[in-house]
Amino acid sequence: MPVVDLSKTYIRCRYRPTAIMAAGNTSYDKCIPYPQTNDLFSATIAEENNVFRCTVQLKQDLAIELLSVTFIIPSANIPSAYNRQYILQPVGKSLWNNDLTPLHIQYQHNGRNLLVKNVTKFLSHKITPATDHFKLELFIDAAGLHPQINYENGITKSSASPIIKTGRQYTISFSIIETNAAPYPVINRYPNGLQSAFVLTDHCDFDTTANLKKFANGNNGQASWLTSGLKITKGVFANASQKKGFMAATLAMPEYKVIIDELYSSGNEIAPHALNQSGQIDPNLFIASLDVLKKTYDCRSWIEHGNYLSYSYYMGGKSNKYRLIEQLEQRGYNNIWSYYDVAINPFSSINLFSTNVGKAATDAMVISRKLLRGQFLYAFHVFRSYFTRHNNGQKYIAYLLGLFSKSRQMFMSVIKRQQVKKGMKQFLQALAGKDNKHIYTYTPFTNEEICHFSPVLFSEAHGSLSQLQPDDILMFATQEVVHTSDIYNEQALLALIKEKGLHIGHTYILNQLPYINGIFTKNGQLKEEWIVFVEALKKLSGSKAIWSCNMGELAAYLKAIALLDITYHRQSITITNKSRLAAAGITFSMPYTGTIPNMLWNNRQLDPSCFYTEASAIVFWGDIPAEGSISIEW
Repeated sequence: MPVVDLSKTYIRCRYRPTAIMAAGNTSYDKCIPYPQTNDLFSATIAEENNVFRCTVQLKQDLAIELLSVTFIIPSANIPSAYNRQYILQPVGKSLWNNDLTPLHIQYQHNGRNLLVKNVTKFLSHKITPATDHFKLELFIDAAGLHPQINYENGITKSSASPIIKTGRQYTISFSIIETNAAPYPVINRYPNGLQSAFVLTDHCDFDTTANLKKFANGNNGQASWLTSGLKITKGVFANASQKKGFMAATLAMPEYKVIIDELYSSGNEIAPHALNQSGQIDPNLFIASLDVLKKTYDCRSWIEHGNYLSYSYYMGGKSNKYRLIEQLEQRGYNNIWSYYDVAINPFSSINLFSTNVGKAATDAMVISRKLLRGQFLYAFHVFRSYFTRHNNGQKYIAYLLGLFSKSRQMFMSVIKRQQVKKGMKQFLQALAGKDNKHIYTYTPFTNEEICHFSPVLFSEAHGSLSQLQPDDILMFATQEVVHTSDIYNEQALLALIKEKGLHIGHTYILNQLPYINGIFTKNGQLKEEWIVFVEALKKLSGSKAIWSCNMGELAAYLKAIALLDITYHRQSITITNKSRLAAAGITFSMPYTGTIPNMLWNNRQLDPSCFYTEASAIVFWGDIPAEGSISIEW
């Protein structure tokens, strides 16, 4: 029996012939045996030197919702594979990994020990064992791997599966090699032996100079971000906006800018949260602002803001007169916020790879506790957040979210005694269902898919990491965290480390709204919870436990991994870097069985400072030169 039975291979394509996603819109889901011809795509699967390469090319314009290829692989035993926590274990009923988890399957066939590995880039995959084989489904592309929203023309709709033109080609590859059953290395997600990553992307909608100063300097030095060695991607508005009422601080305010400059000088990333808080700006000011930001802060990250700015990506800024992506590419940006928050309850987990979205009971407990303490606005906000996380285009949820939003605005207008009549009118309109924007209720992915895909990074060109190209800008997903004092704590960090997880927070750290349990007391001092958290994060990031990094650094490293080609041999691997940039601190791990093998990195003994053992793994790392190769032997 062959290693892979291609006669049982099939390609699944769920698609729509149109990009329109109106209510009742129907998609088509076909499983086509290989190499049967069809009118949707052509496909070839070639094997050379133990590497299987699958190429799919579209024959017509399609909106792809899911494209995968499934192989039937004969096996004499239950295969073992790495899960997203980097634990190698026998696969149970099934195992579905996201595309930041290596493909690594060990099994036996015809008396041989065999290993399935990804060759280039990570691949989201699903493993399903059976009696004498296992199914390996490799996800080439899927809307759930790159969820995006569009707000053009006053309509909210998913843009995760646009029309893909005829001729678009997808390629994935994997290797099956014979091994001697000894431990085998896998590439890790984070550099320099680090086990997890913690990123804060802070939105500046509520910034004031006083609060920024307190965040930067701390309470008499306690929890001073400036001296902590920790990193944040701090969003800023470059230009002032002309509008009545509260407006956030901007770089046009000298005292505020001085503190932002100090944060940048201490290693933090400064990122435009768009360029202004409200109102439109002309293309000349748009270009001039980008130039000043790049020259001053060498920006690499762009944090979207609002669904009303003409130059916003989600308002058509890529293709209109502002040419947003073109301008960002010219200035060396490597990532942009996708405007997508994962549906993971932050009270349950801060790990973006978690498949535990959190039970309603968790929110119910928080709401009950806050109600008993008289914190009614907080409880109401948690209630609203529950529906936000479970919003999959349903009309009733869209209605409730609109009602919640206008209720909050009305309450705030009463408290501030400003525009009370307007607040009441908007609330009544929302109650009558007359205030919601037209929302298309169709979503091109299922709740199960979005949960298991755990999309974190994907290309701006609507592609999964498996299809990433060297010059692509990455888009990133986030987890909204507004109740920082309840969510950010040492326990959450320890769970993140244990799970080898990643957190990218969507925060408003300087926010002091009454329904937010943020970092400030009522008199403007830092809360004890925040001080304790900063000290815990500082301690853990001082070891190999947590990588406290900014978004530009994370995007650069994960992009570097995605551009590596790995060739597998019986007791060695060759890694080729296709990028024009060196890949620094590329980390591998392998199971620790009590014996440390003789490890060679490019024919040299490993540097002791680039190597350690933990309870279940050997971890080591090194650099790979630009457009060069190295070997690892053991």
